[in-house]
Amino acid sequence: MRNFCSTVAFAFFLLQEDKDLVHEFVQNDGLACLIKVGSEVDQNYQNYILRALGQVMLYVDGMNGIMAHNETVQWLYSLISSKFRLVLKTALKLLLVFVEYKESNCNLLVSAIRAVDIPVGESIFSNII
Repeated sequence: MRNFCSTVAFAFFLLQEDKDLVHEFVQNDGLACLIKVGSEVDQNYQNYILRALGQVMLYVDGMNGIMAHNETVQWLYSLISSKFRLVLKTALKLLLVFVEYKESNCNLLVSAIRAVDIPVGESIFSNII
């Protein structure tokens, strides 16, 4: 796990320094990797991942990658039910950035919400309520 933390910290640093790496990161399944690992770690590592996703969202290629990778939006929505305030707050902020970026992202968010809530028998938007 220590290795993962340093890898995410390094990725976070690189994404801040070089916008061309965002495109490569998205094209090489970086989002899928972050979400997979983010689903299996504690809140401290989730905070690192959320910060890295925030950096990805700053760039057009990064936001387009997230728009094409609905699992990222699903994961962010699922974090709204976190019992850890910082995780919840950061995930909510990133979802707001996502929705405000482009009007059609609202439909992507609703699709993500349905994909998270319906299979477990919850009513949609249950994480928000």
